[in-house]
Amino acid sequence: MVVKIPCIAVAAAVISSYAPSGALAAAGCNSEVITYQATGRFGPNVVEGPDKFKLADMPFSITISVCASKTPTDTGLDYAAYSPLVLTGSVTSGLTGQPTAIKSQDTSLTLVQSATGVDTIRLSGIVPLEGAGISIHGILGLPNGTLTSTSIASFPATSTVSGQSDFTYVVTHPAWQTAKLYQLGNEILDPSGNIQEVTTAGISGAISPEWNETVGGTTADNTVVWTNEGPLLPSTLTVFGTASATIDTRD
Repeated sequence: MVVKIPCIAVAAAVISSYAPSGALAAAGCNSEVITYQATGRFGPNVVEGPDKFKLADMPFSITISVCASKTPTDTGLDYAAYSPLVLTGSVTSGLTGQPTAIKSQDTSLTLVQSATGVDTIRLSGIVPLEGAGISIHGILGLPNGTLTSTSIASFPATSTVSGQSDFTYVVTHPAWQTAKLYQLGNEILDPSGNIQEVTTAGISGAISPEWNETVGGTTADNTVVWTNEGPLLPSTLTVFGTASATIDTRD
């Protein structure tokens, strides 16, 4: 299993001590600060992937604050992308049943104003977790006309469009290391793209072992025993909720 309950508890304790994104966005901003927020639940059925965090049917809340005068890093006929931004929020995992704080220091926000169909807000970033990173990508479909432009601007709370909103995540893993003390449950990504999990703790060897690439198969590595958990796969869930962009009135 990629994520253990102790990891989530540690992440919550560390991340919750960070400054909120609104305060960070306000620093050096000579115009209004707009706070984008989305709250809701992930769909009860997983669209694709293993859902290692057990997020299906669980609540979430995310916030990104942006200076209204921020220049986009990329633009097109119907979109503008802004980065790097700070994302903060919380998700509840079925592993613990408790909300866990999350934070990404390098989030990209893309506003897509469609001539027809839905408008969309797209979010991408990396959430750090105990030396690894969780790559996240979210799409929030909004009724056409919700976005008045692709500039940073406010809009009232509106429900996300069913079937046009989803969230994808995948956990990155470090490579194998020589002569390293590996604890039970530690994971690495082998050269073939399979997750190898420590099922007997110990110290790895001087050279990389010949990995067993059969799911469930084991590999002896000096005093460590690894078990193949299968290929690294992204997980995708639908999203149901509301989104808004408001003027931050905090001093």
